[in-house]
Amino acid sequence: MLESTAIATYRSRIDVYASELLAKLVGSEAAAKAVGRVAIAFQAAAAAAAAAGLDLYASSPQSVANAIALSALTDLYPGGPFPDVYLTPRKLDGVPALMWYLSYRGMRTLAQRNGWYVQAHTVHADDEFRVDLGVSPQLVHRPALT
Repeated sequence: MLESTAIATYRSRIDVYASELLAKLVGSEAAAKAVGRVAIAFQAAAAAAAAAGLDLYASSPQSVANAIALSALTDLYPGGPFPDVYLTPRKLDGVPALMWYLSYRGMRTLAQRNGWYVQAHTVHADDEFRVDLGVSPQLVHRPALT
């Protein structure tokens, strides 16, 4: 009983922090909707992390709220088989914190939203791969077809 009360209190603090942060950035009505959307994805990511032996809820409530706010602002979510972002527990100045990292899928999604076309290819050791920067930037990749 005590543990479930502690978890409920922790989650309540996260909701308050995330809502306050988002309200400052996008307004209170949009913030409430965004926090609700992200909370579901976060809970799924926390369950998957727990199965892998990581406890996302051991992080500071502020860092969890920041991760939720970043997901809400970017519309990129953790969890599932192909996450847009990764949630990784770290220690910052000795305090457990939850870090929010874009996956390559999240980067691709952001690029596509802004009109960029993205391709990804594997580069092998025998391939020619060259990046030329300068006035006429050029990327050259010639696969070794052997």
